[in-house]
Amino acid sequence: MKTKYSSVEEYIHDIYDNLYPRARAAADLLIEKGTITKFDFEEKGINPAVGPRAVMDLKDHGIPIEKPGRVNVPQAKRAVAQYKLGKVANLRPKEKYGRLVPPTNLKRRLIEVSGSYCVYCGQRFPEKSLQIDHKLPVKYFGELPSEEIANLDNYQLVCGHCNRIKAEAINRECTKTCFKTHDMNIIKSCYWYDPTNYTHVCGKQERRLSLMFVGEKTKLYDKLVKVARKENKTAQEVIKELITK
Repeated sequence: MKTKYSSVEEYIHDIYDNLYPRARAAADLLIEKGTITKFDFEEKGINPAVGPRAVMDLKDHGIPIEKPGRVNVPQAKRAVAQYKLGKVANLRPKEKYGRLVPPTNLKRRLIEVSGSYCVYCGQRFPEKSLQIDHKLPVKYFGELPSEEIANLDNYQLVCGHCNRIKAEAINRECTKTCFKTHDMNIIKSCYWYDPTNYTHVCGKQERRLSLMFVGEKTKLYDKLVKVARKENKTAQEVIKELITK
């Protein structure tokens, strides 16, 4: 791959085959339209909610992305963010964080091993609603070496909501704590690396349990909240006391 490019578009063309389909859609839209919002993804048959993540995929590849501001669109009740390609001077063609297309049937193989569940909230989801999460975030550690790309131990399945929470926690906490140790034993024993097998949460001696109530089970949640309010406690405090008893 080249190291110097005359335009951002030239670089996109060079790495196009290594992009996720959603990132390709983002690249196509940005080149075609110049400035886009998440709702432009509907033209490509992609849910607008996926749009911002698709744009971030491009940024992960070293492509400069700018946000010129917010704009009102008919599909939204409030102004939404706009995106456009940045200046070629800000291009990072040697960016090591570029994401590769995952191995064929990776999601199906993960489901066969651990079930169709999000590892963080424990809720069962249809296959299409689950996302493949790199336990070690590509943004900070780069793509896996070729010999590890097909190793299921490097991935886990998460729902979109929990994936966003993890991304925020990593940016806010992990980068300031366990990542700074440069000790892979510490990094890989953090909750945000693998919530099914951890010893700390960003260096703190904590244990976390996420519960999700769906369908008829929401009645249990409502009952729990009602009891907690009556006792002037949080729902979490009530659960801890019940376990202690």
